[in-house]
Amino acid sequence: MQPLALSLTITLSNRNRGVAVLHLYYSNHLETQKELLVRLLALQPLSDPFQSEQILVQSQGMAQWLKQQIAEKCGVAANIAFPLPASFIWHQYHRTLPNVPQRNAFAKESMQWHLMALIPTLLSLPQFAELKRYLSGQAQTEQEKLYQLSGKIADLFDQYLVYRPEWITAWEQNNDQAVIQAIMQHLPNRSPPDSALLLPFADDQLTSEWQSAVSWQGQLWRALYARIEQQTAQQAAQNHQTCQHRAALHQHYLQLLSEQKPPHLPQRLFIFGISALPKVYLQTLQAMAQHCEVHLFFNNPCRYYWGDIIDPAFLQQLKLRKRLTNGKVGSGEWLNDKQLAQLNQPDWQDDPLGYLQTGNPLLATWGKMGRDFLALLSQSEANEIDAYAEADGNSLLAQLQNAILNLQPAQPDPPFLLAPNDQSLMIHACHSPMREVEILHDQLLHWFQQDPALTPKDVVIMLADVDQYVPYIHAVFSQYQYNDPRFIPYEIADRKHSHSDIVIASYLQLLRLKESDFSAESVLALLDVPEVRERFELDLKELQTLQNWVAQNGIRYGLSANQNATAPNYNAWQSGLQRMLLGTAMRENDGIWQNTVAFDLSHGLSAQIVGKLGDFLDCLQHWQSVLQQPQPIEQWQQQLHWLLTTLFCDNQQSRSVLLFLAKRIDEICQTALDAGYDRTLDSSVIAELFDAKLSDEDNSFHFLNGKLSFCTLLPMRAIPFKVVALLGMNEGDYPRQHQPNSFDLMQYAPQKGDRVRRDDDRYLFLEAILSAQQKLYISYIGRSLTDNQALQPSVLVSQLLDYLSDQTDLIPAFDPQQHPEQQRHDKVRSHLVQQHPMMIFSRENFALSNPNRSFAKEWLVNQASADLQYNQFMQPLSDVEQSAVSSVIALEQLIRFVQSPLAYFFEKQLGVRFKNDQTDWADSENFSLDSLERYQLSEQLLQQPQTQWAAQIQRFELKGELPRANFAEISAQKLSERLQPLSTVIAPYLAQAADSLSIRVALEINGQRYQLQGDISGLYQQQKVAWRSSAVKATQVIQYWIEYLVLQLQQPDSATPHFYGLEKNKVQFYHFRPISAQQADEQLQVYLQDFLRAEQDLLVLPTALYSEFLSEPQNDEQLLQAIIKLGQDGFHDSDKADPYWQRFLAQQQQIDLEAIKSKMQGWFGLMQESLVVG
Repeated sequence: MQPLALSLTITLSNRNRGVAVLHLYYSNHLETQKELLVRLLALQPLSDPFQSEQILVQSQGMAQWLKQQIAEKCGVAANIAFPLPASFIWHQYHRTLPNVPQRNAFAKESMQWHLMALIPTLLSLPQFAELKRYLSGQAQTEQEKLYQLSGKIADLFDQYLVYRPEWITAWEQNNDQAVIQAIMQHLPNRSPPDSALLLPFADDQLTSEWQSAVSWQGQLWRALYARIEQQTAQQAAQNHQTCQHRAALHQHYLQLLSEQKPPHLPQRLFIFGISALPKVYLQTLQAMAQHCEVHLFFNNPCRYYWGDIIDPAFLQQLKLRKRLTNGKVGSGEWLNDKQLAQLNQPDWQDDPLGYLQTGNPLLATWGKMGRDFLALLSQSEANEIDAYAEADGNSLLAQLQNAILNLQPAQPDPPFLLAPNDQSLMIHACHSPMREVEILHDQLLHWFQQDPALTPKDVVIMLADVDQYVPYIHAVFSQYQYNDPRFIPYEIADRKHSHSDIVIASYLQLLRLKESDFSAESVLALLDVPEVRERFELDLKELQTLQNWVAQNGIRYGLSANQNATAPNYNAWQSGLQRMLLGTAMRENDGIWQNTVAFDLSHGLSAQIVGKLGDFLDCLQHWQSVLQQPQPIEQWQQQLHWLLTTLFCDNQQSRSVLLFLAKRIDEICQTALDAGYDRTLDSSVIAELFDAKLSDEDNSFHFLNGKLSFCTLLPMRAIPFKVVALLGMNEGDYPRQHQPNSFDLMQYAPQKGDRVRRDDDRYLFLEAILSAQQKLYISYIGRSLTDNQALQPSVLVSQLLDYLSDQTDLIPAFDPQQHPEQQRHDKVRSHLVQQHPMMIFSRENFALSNPNRSFAKEWLVNQASADLQYNQFMQPLSDVEQSAVSSVIALEQLIRFVQSPLAYFFEKQLGVRFKNDQTDWADSENFSLDSLERYQLSEQLLQQPQTQWAAQIQRFELKGELPRANFAEISAQKLSERLQPLSTVIAPYLAQAADSLSIRVALEINGQRYQLQGDISGLYQQQKVAWRSSAVKATQVIQYWIEYLVLQLQQPDSATPHFYGLEKNKVQFYHFRPISAQQADEQLQVYLQDFLRAEQDLLVLPTALYSEFLSEPQNDEQLLQAIIKLGQDGFHDSDKADPYWQRFLAQQQQIDLEAIKSKMQGWFGLMQESLVVG
């Protein structure tokens, strides 16, 4: 290689003399390569100003970065095209070779449609027996399986055209045996290089399987070629096009380039930021270099030739196999002749510096993709330009990058030196994805604070799956306003369209409505899409009204009341809509009309809202009927456009995405039509088509826009950044799992340059490390959320840690002691891997001694803990200003206070109400009543005589409140049998009309007169009588007790209350013994005194446990546990934690049992003595 300045001079002088040659630029810095590219563009502009520069790139992210860099250096970046290699080469075929169409008839999408038409016609042949067995099954899934299989085969044929063109040629010549022989050459006495197999990769059954695959794939390719050729011949008279694929066109183009300079060849061509190219593409570029300048920039991590180094794990396999096979080693492309000769030497394992070298173990393990491409480049005749540069500084990251650059072997001398304050390479073990993002946010703030020159655009965060982390990213980064110092502008690239846009997501959901159960939640979610809501002219208030109605109207699932059922579905949307419509004209008490019960909440001026819902449901019903019938692709095209225009509003916000979807509809359908596919398609295939199309669509528009960038780890996405962060580096998640198809023949005969997903991921990881200029940040889930057990990171992170532990010593000035090797390894590892608490509010996160303390000051518990110097977050509960107390006290407020002083204080004084405002919709078929439903229906039945129960139960069924079909009768019978004893007891009261009494009672507290006002209902002949269909709770007993006290003052000697309940299907009868008016007055004064003090002081009293505190004997430990259980959820749904006690116990652990006992006696001692059960 030549020095950079001299080589660039030679390149420019060659151009001036008209000498065309392939120029290879090797550098380990993409920035350096960019500088070379910009210099070439600036020093030698194209002779034709209207001709565009051609720069081949591997991703749009790289194109975006180059545009920005060129514009920054040159002032403007204009008239530059950034095609992908495959599209550029096909464009050259089209413009240079005769009769080559602009669209590739052998494109993967086109081949898939041809294969869908061909495969069913070939299943009767014996070669296709395996495919026939796979496709046989239920009719509704057979076409979907055919579509999926056709897609996999089309993808495989597309790879064969690029990586195995000789197989394609052999199949077209009906020479399947040539393909078999080509594969057999790779099988004897060897195993795949990345396989764990140590014995020869040959097996009779396996051989039979892949030879069978060669047979049916050859037959299928010939049929595919014949079909496309026939179709092309029919169109040839119109457009003069011929049936040619890339494998054939490649040879024709090479032949043309060897003979003459073809027209339309660009004056100059750049290949930039591409980690690997197929061999046929590289051959094409080499041939083009005979007639035009071709500049290929290769981001080479190592300055020395490393195309022959071997993965250490593979080397160990070779050693073991040599022993197992008695030194007989087969040949193959994975070892060159010198390596094979060395391997066959009896003492080869004693020569670690021989031809079988691992070089740098990380480069050997992760660099297979780049190593193979480098080997291909080394075979070309080119002007090679060397532009390497070592990383600046002596940080651990710089030492690691330089070790790779210089091909340093394991355990270099001298070793890496690590300073305690070195944070250039950090690995963080977290408990969850949320904690990963929270910790990253804090680290970013620390970095921005330490380095004012560092900005968000200098940082990139790469993830294995960006969609998985989107909710956590938004939750952490969007919680701060723009004027908050912790605000960091960010953007997320590479999201799937179905995840990033609600219109696209809902459109895809509509395509899968064929098998939908139309649950209440899923239909309302569709209606909640702004574009859908606006299309049916619903505002947010009306939508909230509908959501509330659906929850109370018995709508659960199903669109039609009589769909796929022998018994009517009263929980269907059609049934609920009929009840709403009837409710606009009449009420439920008006009776049953045409087997429908009116819905009271829709009564009045609500017909317009109900009508809008009806229009929406009509559209869904029509669309569902469309999905039921297979249709030709032309009809699907019309129906898909109808869906787009009918259910979505075309406004300024949605227009671009609607146009995007309309364009994709036409593209998908036109591809099928061009392929001549004329069979009907099931809706499941249509849904799969769109899902696949939108998943593969590039969505990197938010990359490199001046903000913090979140993106997916993609090829050559490792653009230089000052800080590179890798999240989600978990075991099993990265390298990403990819299981090859069993009929992929390339796996049986691998060659250099083949693309393997896991090898790609390893090389991406290596590129990410090398692209970090100042800091490399890695995080993974290192602890279990359930039991805090240690979890392993990605195998790549483990390999990096093992390598650094072996290579690194702590600087002697900071660690003068000589440690044993294992202890030294542990100290280095503990420095590199930082453990974090499970929760963000952990005190450890805010300790001043913690160099990585959190900026989330909202989570601070108090000012004194952990020497924190922040303002308090929680204020003392008692530090509340006393509000003005009215002389008139509502009876309802007093009852609420005595039932739960804690809840009253939260609600009245703090304005805090723990109420679940989220509407819960039942969305599945019910076969039995849950406890809440049973209680609600029972309460309604107990308000009526038994003679009216049959009519009421019929209304329950028509309202969708009972289970379906025969289950309704069973549930109704159980309700009736359970309630009959209690109904018999209360029958005399039901025959009467209940009265209510207005209360006006005057009381004097500490010389101040107060008046207690309210109403008491449920009076029968001046006696309070109440009943409930379940056990009587403490809160009800307290309510009836206070009402009795008030009645005694207003109407002395009034009858004591009677109240009834049901416990274990037995009637419970409660009443109070008579008390005097004086006793009632004294007891009410006790309550009122505490009530007045509660305006300022919190009274801690678990009134629900009065019976436990007043019973004998008492056990303090049991009483304390009973209080703690108030804030804990029980096993049953009914045993939910009291939210007020839950919040109180979380902040206050000290419970004064003696004070509670004393207060309980004063509050409820008389009540307990007076209460009679039975």
